[in-house]
Amino acid sequence: MTKENKNRVLFVSAQLPSGRVPIAGQKVAWQHLKLLKGISEIHLVTFVNELEISYMDVNDYEFCYYSKVITQTKKRRIFNQIKRIFHPFKVTSRFSKKNLNLLITIIDKYQIKHAHFEFTSSLLLAYRLKKARPQLKLTFVSHDVTFQAYFRLKNTSNIVKKIFYSIEYYKMKYFEIKALSVIDNNIVLNEKDKEILLNENILNTKVQFPIVEDWILSIKRNKIHKQTILFLGALHRHENLDALNWFITEIFPLVLKKYPLTILNVVGKIDESAKISANNPNINYLGYVKNLVDVFEKTQISIVPLRFGAGIKIKTLETISARIPTISTEIGAEGIPKTKYLKIAETETEFSKLIFQEFEL
Repeated sequence: MTKENKNRVLFVSAQLPSGRVPIAGQKVAWQHLKLLKGISEIHLVTFVNELEISYMDVNDYEFCYYSKVITQTKKRRIFNQIKRIFHPFKVTSRFSKKNLNLLITIIDKYQIKHAHFEFTSSLLLAYRLKKARPQLKLTFVSHDVTFQAYFRLKNTSNIVKKIFYSIEYYKMKYFEIKALSVIDNNIVLNEKDKEILLNENILNTKVQFPIVEDWILSIKRNKIHKQTILFLGALHRHENLDALNWFITEIFPLVLKKYPLTILNVVGKIDESAKISANNPNINYLGYVKNLVDVFEKTQISIVPLRFGAGIKIKTLETISARIPTISTEIGAEGIPKTKYLKIAETETEFSKLIFQEFEL
């Protein structure tokens, strides 16, 4: 297929699509970008934040006909959110008239007929672009159904947070449904999210399940270190920090009482301020680990004690695909096919009992 007759696609991502960034969503967006490689002339516009920029390599995007990276500072995100305060905060951080006009210019200049968007943070841009160019065929990938995440967050005992998340839930649900209803092709990452959108009459919704990398499927399970537990997740995210805090303060003491030699390995992007019980000799904060093969092969069990969030949890999919027994809450297991390697626990007692069962096998 020659460049002249390739399908031209505008690919817009609210986060850097990259296999280098140690966050699952960015890796999924990278998978989607690579799927278009070879069959489409890609015009890439991606936002990059402070965390992602250190992992960015412009050579990764040489296959794109055009690429534009927009640096998104925290100050800029807050400014955009305040400027459009009546919209959900989630969808305004990447939106500006300048960014919208950039997309329109690219579409008009290169006569692009298809656009592909990643992440809910880009939904306002996608919605306004569709309104400006209604003939454009637009595909939108929702990595999660965001109003569901806010619905869970508003059930907190903190009155200030409860009010904030309640307002954001209603704003997000109204806008998310309205915006997705004008999208030509909606893609979610699991069947559960598809069901949620179908119930809201977003009928043009399809599932594109994340691709598990080959190295995960090749993990060997004959090098296990007994009584080792893996927590996998970037601790700059509130839901991951809450999950780890709950496990360390409420569940881990129960485990150590019966198995005092147990080691908890915490893997993921972290700074010193996020460390919980940092001086506990039974807890290893490994930070970001580029190659997880050794960690996956040695750990006995994995935990996903999430109490907030929405959408499929890639880390859960990865550990069960590596045949690592994984104990998770219902939220951590959402959208994941049932398997003998996945067990569900909702209370401290249930979690500890399932850990004991695995240790005793």
